[in-house]
Amino acid sequence: MILLKKNLKFLLLLTILFIADFLVLLGTFEVTSYIRTHHFSTLLPEFQQYSIEKFLWVMLIIMIMLIYEKIYFQRFDFWSDSKRIIKALFFSFIAVLSIVALTKTSLEYSRSFFVLYFALLVVLLPLTKRLMKRVLFGFDMFKKRIYIVGNNRQKRELRREFRTNWYFGYKYDNHHFDALIVSSQGYRLEELDALLRQYSKTTKDLYVVPYLDTINFAQADIVEYLNIRSCAIHVENRLLAPSNIYTKTVAEFLMSLLLLPIFLVMHIFISAMIALDSKGPVMFRQQRLGRNKESFECYKYRTMYLDGEDILTHYLQKNPREIKYYEKYHKYQNDPRVTPIGNFLRKTSLDELPQIINVLQGKMSLIGPRPYMVEEKAKLTDEIDAILRVKPGITGLWQVSGRNELDFEERKRLDVWYIRNWSLWLDVVILIKTVKVVLLKIGAK
Repeated sequence: MILLKKNLKFLLLLTILFIADFLVLLGTFEVTSYIRTHHFSTLLPEFQQYSIEKFLWVMLIIMIMLIYEKIYFQRFDFWSDSKRIIKALFFSFIAVLSIVALTKTSLEYSRSFFVLYFALLVVLLPLTKRLMKRVLFGFDMFKKRIYIVGNNRQKRELRREFRTNWYFGYKYDNHHFDALIVSSQGYRLEELDALLRQYSKTTKDLYVVPYLDTINFAQADIVEYLNIRSCAIHVENRLLAPSNIYTKTVAEFLMSLLLLPIFLVMHIFISAMIALDSKGPVMFRQQRLGRNKESFECYKYRTMYLDGEDILTHYLQKNPREIKYYEKYHKYQNDPRVTPIGNFLRKTSLDELPQIINVLQGKMSLIGPRPYMVEEKAKLTDEIDAILRVKPGITGLWQVSGRNELDFEERKRLDVWYIRNWSLWLDVVILIKTVKVVLLKIGAK
């Protein structure tokens, strides 16, 4: 009876999400028809509006691709869900254009309509799904009860994530649970095997979090050795692959060119604010460590008074605790050298905007490890070869992971993780989160 009740809840949730997505496809069709008919009639060839019946096969392909990406059967976080939705839409778009070309019906369908329709879905499908899950997971009946087995930091991080990230729709329950997550760190091989044997007798869904947390196994390939009943996980330092470096460089250069007009407009206003706030030049130049351990001149807006070192000396004499704070975090908790406008620029990370020039010069990336100061080179220790083999970035994983709460060692760990597990989608996520940090003046996760 309990199992039947759980299955009914799952089917109800699946049905609601499925119908909601299909309604989004229908609504987007109407919106696209309106925009194409009323706003592009003078720019594009005459458009004969379709009937909804003539377009249903396109929606069917999209729904099949969404099902194939398992977004209805597995619970992912928002970013993984969005990635799978965009992937499904991309292959649906290719399939639709291919079918139109092969069936020689290209004259019956408008390519501009297809482009606009799928472009709108890239935005609307993830956002509406987020809204639907926000509503649905507000009801306890749709939450999936989980239990986490472990005895270390990894378990605490998982519990905190599932408690704060409502998008999963998880509820922690150590008595009646639907799925078990095993945090493998801290267990010997025999203990881990015994745990899996024990819980597999009563629990259908078992998830094992890998012992290594420096590798994103979601991007790894599994190679099966069937004859010996074993397998291997293929991993790589993704940002060291020539093809990935080329892809990232081209994408970021084009993005920088698009951002350049916005930068120039903002530069005028920021320069005026700096000039009115304190005496001195608008720009600040400092030597930073770049790719292959070569130093380069990094551009930033000036955020300090010109006599900042004298101000700092007097301040540290009265506040010796700041010295210990700097040794751990490589920054001061209350830096007296920073101007009022400089404080605003730092909180919003707008002081680093001129580094777009460094990107266009080929010295930096839009997203990457933080540009370390030359005097920090000795403190990079074992991570130096990995971090300094790639270009530093204007923003990165550290900046959107609660940077004010992270010490120097944690920053290095995040930079190395980014290099090993880079993907174009990861850069997109970091860029979107950076906008959130800038607008709300807070750290992100």
